[in-house]
Amino acid sequence: MEYGLFDNRLSGEFDYYNKLTSDALIFAPIAEYLEITMGKFLTNKADIRNTGFEFSANWRE
Repeated sequence: MEYGLFDNRLSGEFDYYNKLTSDALIFAPIAEYLEITMGKFLTNKADIRNTGFEFSANWRE
C-alpha cells in the first residue's frame, strides 16, 4: 500500500511479504546403517518460509 500526505511531501509504502522456498540445498546426515564414514551430503531437502512487513517513509520539501 502506498501513501502520500501533506500535498505528497510525506510519502512511502507498507509491504507484507510471505515467500516459500522449496527444495533448498542443505547438508543432511547420512543414515548410519550405510556405514559410510562421511557424515553429511548436500541435498535439496529444506523448505524455508520468509514472512514480514516493511515500511518506508520519504519527506520532500
